[in-house]
Amino acid sequence: MRKPGCCAWQLYFCGEIHYVSVAMGTQKARETFDVAVAGAGPGGATAARYLAQQGFRVILFEKEKLPRVKICAGGIIPRVLRGLPEQATSVIEKHCSRAQVNIVDQGLHFVLKREQPIVSTTMRERFDFALVRAAEQAGAHVVPECRVLDFSEKEDGFDIFTSRGTFSSCFLVGADGALSVVARKAGFDGPVYLVSALETEVDVAPEQLRFYDGVVRFDFGIVPKGYGWVFPKKNHLSIGVGQMRKGSIHLENTLDRYLRYLGMENAVVFPKRGFVIPARPRRDGFVRGRSLLVGDAAGLVDPITGEGISAAIESGQIAAVALEKGGFRPDRVEAYYEDVLREKIVKDLRWGWLVSRLAYDHSKIRTFLFRVCGQQMCETMTDIIFGRKTYRSVFSNPFTYLRMFLPMRM
Repeated sequence: MRKPGCCAWQLYFCGEIHYVSVAMGTQKARETFDVAVAGAGPGGATAARYLAQQGFRVILFEKEKLPRVKICAGGIIPRVLRGLPEQATSVIEKHCSRAQVNIVDQGLHFVLKREQPIVSTTMRERFDFALVRAAEQAGAHVVPECRVLDFSEKEDGFDIFTSRGTFSSCFLVGADGALSVVARKAGFDGPVYLVSALETEVDVAPEQLRFYDGVVRFDFGIVPKGYGWVFPKKNHLSIGVGQMRKGSIHLENTLDRYLRYLGMENAVVFPKRGFVIPARPRRDGFVRGRSLLVGDAAGLVDPITGEGISAAIESGQIAAVALEKGGFRPDRVEAYYEDVLREKIVKDLRWGWLVSRLAYDHSKIRTFLFRVCGQQMCETMTDIIFGRKTYRSVFSNPFTYLRMFLPMRM
């Protein structure tokens, strides 16, 4: 028995009969959904799955054909891996229990080891599609190749105008990325603080592939105010460079230089693909009336690493719970979502932003800290990745700085 939201009561009392053919994209009559979700990435697919599992009528729009290519390094951190549905864990390609961190311009090198994977890697098109399939199996209606163009808000919800017709819903979840159409049309401020990255897939010799088996690599001092990475996949490597601050830089030249530094100038390099990353949470909130933003659309990305899958999935879960616990009443939904999101994600990302300023804006301070306590800093970051610590718990604690500089007394 489905749990009735506001739309369900309307359908029950009005006795309306609706029909929509999702597969063919043709509408005989307009169906009213409890929730429409724009964007079938990790945040949108997770919100849709959680809501469908609770019996709500959910429609999930994706502008691309599924499975769709997603430009991303494809790193899944431990606190995400533990809560994934079986469909998503089955597409993990490598579990990496070692990490290399290099400060290239200073000749500093650190190695991290754990019994459990520090990062697990996957191809995003397979990972995202697995999450969509899980949402569909839970009961969500999935509409691929359907671009949200605009929407108009009514007293009890939205009319959503898409490239495949008009749909109606009581609430709308914007999970449509850093350049979110939902955010723009709902009246949020302009784009969040966006930075750039460029990556490629590289076929390498068998001995090079074996060298990176179970190891992820991060190189600082290669990219101005950013870093380079190497993530192993099943049969190749994902290699990229990202700039975590705004500024003029030719990333393609930087990536070519990084490949030469890695000794891969003769490897088979597939086309390079660029993307943008929101490096700060939105400052003007995450709810407008009956619309909620999750994931990249809300600016929920780690400002140090650029990792956004974990916050996308968690914010998708929080949005779903907010709708349920809020009883589909806009004021209650907004209060719950804003409060819980800020407490569980946003406050920590803001501490991360302060730390990232030291890492990327002040190279001399970064070098000094890595020389004094680099291994300790890397171990702490690994604990944060595992979810054992947070930026807030570490860097708001005065004893952190005392322990950090104890080696100077030796």
